[in-house]
Amino acid sequence: MSPNIPLVMLGVDYTQASTRVRAAMVLSEQEQESMHQALQREGMHGLVQISTCNRTVWLTVAPNPEWAGQLLEAQAQDRCGDRLESGNARVALTLHRGLEAVQELMRITTGLRSFVIGERQVSGQVHRAFEAARKAGHSHPLLNMLDTALGRAARQVQRLDGVSVDADGLHTVVEERLRQELGPPAGRAIRVLGTGEIGRAIYGRLAHCGWQPKLANRTPDPAGQWELLDDVRGREDSVCAWVVATGARRPVWTFSDLPPAVRAGKQSCLVIDVGSPAQVDVTLGDQPGVQRIGLDELLTGARTPLSQERRDQMEQVVLEGTDRYQRALVRQSWRGVWKTYQQQTDALTRQSLPSCLERHGFAEGSPQRVALEDELRRMITRYGHGLLDAMAQGVPTEQEAERNLKGGSK
Repeated sequence: MSPNIPLVMLGVDYTQASTRVRAAMVLSEQEQESMHQALQREGMHGLVQISTCNRTVWLTVAPNPEWAGQLLEAQAQDRCGDRLESGNARVALTLHRGLEAVQELMRITTGLRSFVIGERQVSGQVHRAFEAARKAGHSHPLLNMLDTALGRAARQVQRLDGVSVDADGLHTVVEERLRQELGPPAGRAIRVLGTGEIGRAIYGRLAHCGWQPKLANRTPDPAGQWELLDDVRGREDSVCAWVVATGARRPVWTFSDLPPAVRAGKQSCLVIDVGSPAQVDVTLGDQPGVQRIGLDELLTGARTPLSQERRDQMEQVVLEGTDRYQRALVRQSWRGVWKTYQQQTDALTRQSLPSCLERHGFAEGSPQRVALEDELRRMITRYGHGLLDAMAQGVPTEQEAERNLKGGSK
């Protein structure tokens, strides 16, 4: 029997809805505060919003997961309703509860659910979402524990052979699309707008592959590594394409921002928008000589660069990480009993065990004693894991676990 984990996660990803629909679920800071308060009134605790180019997810702690899921889905359907494609009455959403939510979030964080399997950037995006929730006062002990477990799983995956620092991701998809549209790099210049994690990853990939990337950002750089975005608007630019990755929640690049030669129809141009929501005016592609490629087009035909063996290893990390989180939750729920056990075990291994070995003639530092002491310590550890499993069989109810996690139980 598994412990009752009062988690509810509702989300939509690139396989279920367009960028436009996914963006409708993204809450502003003010909207997150309003939803957090509304959830509290319904007996829920905490709110984490994860928004990446692949998906939008809402996560909360709910003693009644069924009711919470219905409330969250109603909110999401209401927000997305006017952005649905013709013929669709509802947006396809995925709802996960309890341990299933933990497993799915592990898969998201480790890159198993990304459009390019194994991409690394998503783990940082997930962690920053939890940090933002803590900063806003929207977190919860159970969510903080989950953030720690997710980070550990992500680090394990990143240490696997074949999942390297230069692993595939959105940056590689962008570079490949540039080659497809423009041909070999041959040192040609590309303007990358945005210096966040995604923008820098794209910049680095382009430089590595033989393009000549140039940076611009909405904020100035005292070190002079990039130009100010406003300074490149509407001026002649020697680049053959623009990649917009500013992280803005509204369009920051329009037809009037293109060079005069492009606006006059004397020069064609390519603009790639990796934003969700869109950061480039969607009507830009309607202009003569202007080709706009949005995120949905980039995600079409995404590759799976990792071998099945690597994916199986990543899945094993997910299962182990979920199990660790489950055990951590049990320890937290039974923290009084577990603390007493740990204290007694520590006294046993540090005092009783050495004294016992000495009484039976095993001199300190002797090879026989070292081997025996190591084996006995492992036996004690295995006993602790067995105790933990036994405790899980008698786990408190959802209400008791929730009260314990909040510190209300003595």
